[in-house]
Amino acid sequence: MTEQISRLVHGVYVYASILVVLVWTTPFAVDHPRVYWGCAACMAGGMAVRVALRFFGERWNGAFLETMLLTAVGLTSAPSGLLYLCSLLYYGFEDWTFTVLMIWTVGGASGSMVSFAPTLRLLVLHVTLLLVPALGLGLWQGGTKGTTFAIGTMVLLVFLLTQGVWLNRAYMKQLEDRATEEARLRELELAKAAAEAANVAKSLFLANMSHEIRTPMHGVMGMAQVVLAGELPAESRENVEAIHGASETLLRVLNEILDFSKVEAGKVELERVPFALRRMLEELRLTVRPLATMKGFRLDWTVDDAVPERAIGDGVRLRQILMNLLGNAVKFTTAGAVGLRVAREPGDALRLTVTDSGIGIPADKQQLIFEAFAQADGTVSRRFGGTGLGLAISAKLVALMGGQLTVSSEVGQGSEFSFAVGLPESTAEPVATSEQAAAQERPGLRLLLAEDNAVSQRVAVALLAKRGHHVTVVENGVAAIAAWERDEFDALLMDNQMPEMGGLDAVREIRAREERENRRRTPAVMLTASAMLGDRERFLDGGVDGYLAKPFHADELYAALAKVAAPPGCATQ
Repeated sequence: MTEQISRLVHGVYVYASILVVLVWTTPFAVDHPRVYWGCAACMAGGMAVRVALRFFGERWNGAFLETMLLTAVGLTSAPSGLLYLCSLLYYGFEDWTFTVLMIWTVGGASGSMVSFAPTLRLLVLHVTLLLVPALGLGLWQGGTKGTTFAIGTMVLLVFLLTQGVWLNRAYMKQLEDRATEEARLRELELAKAAAEAANVAKSLFLANMSHEIRTPMHGVMGMAQVVLAGELPAESRENVEAIHGASETLLRVLNEILDFSKVEAGKVELERVPFALRRMLEELRLTVRPLATMKGFRLDWTVDDAVPERAIGDGVRLRQILMNLLGNAVKFTTAGAVGLRVAREPGDALRLTVTDSGIGIPADKQQLIFEAFAQADGTVSRRFGGTGLGLAISAKLVALMGGQLTVSSEVGQGSEFSFAVGLPESTAEPVATSEQAAAQERPGLRLLLAEDNAVSQRVAVALLAKRGHHVTVVENGVAAIAAWERDEFDALLMDNQMPEMGGLDAVREIRAREERENRRRTPAVMLTASAMLGDRERFLDGGVDGYLAKPFHADELYAALAKVAAPPGCATQ
């Protein structure tokens, strides 16, 4: 109805124009003033109703709105039809006055097809009021001219009504299509909103579960490291090593889920830094060799002489890819051999190929294995375990490096995974590893540890005390600020989620006070179970100098201290 009202208002000027034309070009107003001014008054009333509909029509509804629409059309169309009838009655077929009104009436009736397309009954009323009175007069007058005029008017009337019905159907179809499209768009918007809400819920769930799992895992792994660092009977050492190994496996599963979440979100950024390529490959060999020996198969390891000692790229991610592929090869092989071949290809590319003589993969399952949480056979997960994320993550990381991970396999004959990535040779010294950085750590540091979990406190104090550090322990950010105000420390070790005030808020407050009081900047390392996408950047942007996600190894803690701790003489010993 809103669109119909708008179209009616746009037609107001048409009726005013015919009144002006009659005055300027014909003697109608002078010869028949009562008819002329009576029709003009009705038209003015109809135009006034149309304007009222424009401003107040949205407030009206139901029968009243429909009545006002019919009134608006009737008050303009009826006097127009009456003028047309009177011009024929008073002046005849051959007079200029009749010609003017016939041109206007036929044009107005034809032009109204579009204006009245939304409401068929208004169209019928308008055309009928314009043409039927003159049609009736033509039939009444009879004769050749009258009959011809009546037949022509009848044809025009039928044509206009037929066209009106067609336009109305087309308009209704367009409305239906528009409504369908709008409904589809609303559904898409709702689906998008639901997907975004689900993604947010998933991220919150992962963040919460990651934090809640990492905190007790840190206690298990940390205490296992502390116990293993001391003297133990052989049987007890084996038991603690089993505990530590199981917690490492659980951590690996959790990290795979978080890694996949990061890759799927497109938030993984690869580094382009020098790294010791051959040393990394040798470390991988030393990691896999005991597993091969334990399972009783051969380890084939071939690195071409053309492979550079050092390369430029993301060594950590490359190691992750190879460890995933080698781990799968070892898992699914019970006899024969597992191998790695590294060969130089034209340009800066290296071709890395992992082979095994294991169970193999059916041809129709070879693309499925690159999908998340998928394995070639449902029984495999029960026999061999795993999340089904390792290959999905590896394939996406290889793609980010500009390569493609491919597989060639035959059931019972083993598998071959291969990819080529650009790794230019580097002449620069590689970035120090955690072990190397830990070796440079300065002993005897005065450290402030803010941690509310009792087990995590024991782990951190035990690991740090073994390196000769002096640790002051507080349980929240408020107490950390108070301790920092009272004393000087070489570094702050802060948990993030603590009662009263979290670690990040405490660091921000300390940074603000350092600036106001012109105090030395105390390095801060965040030791937190918050390990989701963007957490590291959020902490570093908040004034933290180092970041370690729980659970962490002792060497990683020592390396973090070596990187941020102040040089000797900057703190009171």
